[in-house]
Amino acid sequence: MGNRQFVFVIAIVAIGLLLAIAAIPFALYYGHYLNANLKTRSLRERTYQVVVRPTCRWVDDFRTTQGRLPSREEVRDFASTNSPYFGVILFDTKPKWDEIKDHQWRSGIDFMICVPVDDWNLYRNSWDKKEWKAWTD
Repeated sequence: MGNRQFVFVIAIVAIGLLLAIAAIPFALYYGHYLNANLKTRSLRERTYQVVVRPTCRWVDDFRTTQGRLPSREEVRDFASTNSPYFGVILFDTKPKWDEIKDHQWRSGIDFMICVPVDDWNLYRNSWDKKEWKAWTD
C-alpha cells in the first residue's frame, strides 16, 4: 500500500470516528424517546380505546343533554367510575400551546381530553376528533 493510500484510509477512519462520536448525544436523547414510543404503543392504543374515546363521547352526550360542558369534577367522577386506574383531564378553555394555535376555540363547545399514560400525555380534540400524544420526559 502506497503512502497516499495509507493517508486516505486513515482519513476515512478518522471521519468515521468523528461521525460516530457526534452521533452519541443524538442517540442518547432520541433513543429514550424511541424506546418509550415503541414500548408503550399497545398501552397507548388500548388507553385511547377504553378511556379517551369513551370519555369524549360521554362529554359530547353530556353537552347535548345538559346544554353545557361538564365541570372538571363531573368528568373526574365519570372517569373514576368508568376508568378508575387513569387520571382524566378536561380542558374546557383553550390552552396556550402551539399545537392548537390554529384553531379558533369555541367557548362552551370545544374541549380536549388528556390522559397521562407512562411517559406520554394522550389527547383528543373535540372539534376534529384528532388524537395526538406528547412525550412528557
